[in-house]
Amino acid sequence: MSPTLEHEYLIELVRNRPSLVTTLLAEVGVAVPSFDRARLGTADFANCRPTEYRADSVVLLDREGKPVRAVVLEVQRRYDKRKTWSWPVYLSTLRAIEECPVVLLVFCQDDKTAEDCYPSSTSLSSARRSAWT
Repeated sequence: MSPTLEHEYLIELVRNRPSLVTTLLAEVGVAVPSFDRARLGTADFANCRPTEYRADSVVLLDREGKPVRAVVLEVQRRYDKRKTWSWPVYLSTLRAIEECPVVLLVFCQDDKTAEDCYPSSTSLSSARRSAWT
C-alpha cells in the first residue's frame, strides 16, 4: 500500500521541524527531558553488523493456536547495565515476530539485584519489580 498524502504531510511537518515531536509528546503526557536540539535520525533500521540477541527463555501463551501473550524470561544474578539496552530489543523483536503483547520476567536472587535491574530506564512502562529468594 502506498503512503497517502495525509501520511506524507504529517511526516513532512516533522522533517521540517523535528522539535514538533516534543510538543506532541507533552500533549499526551509523556515527559520530555531538557535538550539542546532536535534533529532527524535515520528511519532505516537495517543492522549491517549482525548482533545476536538471545534471551534465557521465551514462553508463548496460545489461544486457539495463536499466541495471545509472549513472556521473555531472564535470570539475573547481578546487575548488568547492558541488559537495559538489550531487553527492549528482545521485547520489540518478539512482539513483531509473534504479533502479540510481550512481557519481561526477570528472576533475581535478592532485592538489591531486583532494584538495580528494574527497567525504569528502558521505557518498559508496565514493569513491576519483585525478587524471589
